[in-house]
Amino acid sequence: MSPQPYVVYHIGDNIEITQNFIGAQERFDEAKAVELLTNECRGAYRIVSRTKTADGHTFVDAVCIH
Repeated sequence: MSPQPYVVYHIGDNIEITQNFIGAQERFDEAKAVELLTNECRGAYRIVSRTKTADGHTFVDAVCIH
């Protein structure tokens, strides 16, 4: 079972999420990330950027749309 994505920060309409990885074989769970962003933004959002680190973390920056 892969770890759940979580909110790094949510300030105003700006939000960043990531997912902690236990091993090198873990991958970012896009469906869970979309669900988290939808819930946090209470609806629509726009992804601004994605960053993947050497250790496998993926950071997704988004803006909530009202």
